[in-house]
Amino acid sequence: MPSLSLAGDGTPVLVWQNSGQTYGDRELDLESRAKDIEISAAVFDISAGTFSDPVTVTSDEDQTCEMAVQIVPQEESIAVYWLENSENSLLLASGTNKICTSLWNKEDNTWSEPQTLIEGLVSLTNFSAGEISGQSYITYSLENENAVHYYNQASGYKGRIGAESDLSEVRIDSGRLYWSDQFGLYSWDGSSITEESSSLAGANFDIIQDGDRKVAILSYSDGLANELWVSMCNGTEWTEPVALTDYDMALGSASAVLKDNKLYWAVGRTEVDTENNTFDGTDLIMD
Repeated sequence: MPSLSLAGDGTPVLVWQNSGQTYGDRELDLESRAKDIEISAAVFDISAGTFSDPVTVTSDEDQTCEMAVQIVPQEESIAVYWLENSENSLLLASGTNKICTSLWNKEDNTWSEPQTLIEGLVSLTNFSAGEISGQSYITYSLENENAVHYYNQASGYKGRIGAESDLSEVRIDSGRLYWSDQFGLYSWDGSSITEESSSLAGANFDIIQDGDRKVAILSYSDGLANELWVSMCNGTEWTEPVALTDYDMALGSASAVLKDNKLYWAVGRTEVDTENNTFDGTDLIMD
């Protein structure tokens, strides 16, 4: 899925996964095809009004799939972060994982050689990258371990925050590290932990912010289907979640923007057949 973001200087940058391979009639499993997936990027030339020619950020020499791509603005530049799995397992069900990055150089419009930040991770369940208090961080969690791991890219310091139970989500949003377990939603600003809300426990979420206003888009699953809920934060108090959808379908990750106290959102939907445990047609809905 393409990701569009603004570099620190306001330059739009588009990043996506691609494969330049053609397979014809050959039958290959997902892992065999996954090794050909790379990351490409294009930078928008504001004066010309067009995107530059795409460049491939990664190399296929290591024969691994680059996935879970995230882009993070950094001062005058922008960085790309991604995961690589040693066995090209798209679900991270086997093998070990490493977290890598590449930085865009505005002066000559090039990308740095990919750098491995952390490797040897087994049973990775969550991964996110972003800025906390103006510094670049990555965060992740591991299966059967009630803890949030974080890494300060500038200092190289690796830390760990214990959780009360299994984690449902770990991510960096709006300048803070957030995580959710069975008891609530919490955040960390680089020095202290805040218990955000016990009513937002156990959900996958996105935090959207506009000035002092924050909104949490929550996803709760019931079998194959899931629904979206929304909660708003006024100062330090979060409201009880309110249903945003009622589709009885499998919903993807929602994209949302909060502007002038109005929430704009879009999500992909897939029909589900609960009797046969199968999926059907898909569409996109926006509000």
